[in-house]
Amino acid sequence: MDETKVMYKDRLKVVSGELAGQVGEVVYTANVGPYLDFRNGTKAICLWSDLEPAPPDSGLAFDLGQWKRVRQELDELEARIGKQVLALGKTQEVAGVRATLNQGRRTYDYKAAALEFNPGIRTLARFIKRDVDWKGLWEVLKHPNDTPPVVNQSPASVTIKMVEGKK
Repeated sequence: MDETKVMYKDRLKVVSGELAGQVGEVVYTANVGPYLDFRNGTKAICLWSDLEPAPPDSGLAFDLGQWKRVRQELDELEARIGKQVLALGKTQEVAGVRATLNQGRRTYDYKAAALEFNPGIRTLARFIKRDVDWKGLWEVLKHPNDTPPVVNQSPASVTIKMVEGKK
């Protein structure tokens, strides 16, 4: 094999050794041989003497393997970014990428909050349709800075996306 013609992303087949029969993609080359990324996720430096050019194929299997590997790496990266943004407590934007912090959705207990004011029957009657409109009643009775008790809240999350017009 003429190692001077081997380039990044070339596909080579291992003809001897532990990895015989496997096809890998060149990540970089070293003096002893190229560093190959194989379809199964294995990476290894191989000797030039153990290699030959890979036969041409559709590349679909390799592309699907690469997609899986890249997707897993991106999922891990996204999880790391998410943890960092959650720790900072606010949306971050760097180099045209935005990591949006979503604090999670809360559900309030308006009934408990409204009943704390001991509304009279006349006040209560204005909010009874088929059921009692506890939120409406609470909003009439509350003080400006009041917040009803939270019944439950979904966990905070982070969404990462490219920002249009920025690169």
